[in-house]
Amino acid sequence: MINEPLLQEVLVSISKKLRANGTAQTALLTETAAIRDTLKELFGDRFSAVFERYQVSQMAKLVPIESSVNQLNDLLIERSKDVVAL
Repeated sequence: MINEPLLQEVLVSISKKLRANGTAQTALLTETAAIRDTLKELFGDRFSAVFERYQVSQMAKLVPIESSVNQLNDLLIERSKDVVAL
């Protein structure tokens, strides 16, 4: 049997954490965009070429990590469904 008050507490906690993470992500993306635009303005095409090279390199490094994280999240979701079904 599921402890509904505990389940509710967990869901509320997860929602609060997701909201906080979203706020932090938005702030980081805004600051990163401001820095990128500043560097483009200061250094023009020279910065753009270097930035694009590093951006492609970093994205390539993140693909396997993101894939692993997504697989773990999918597994967690499936296991959570199994627990709720009990």
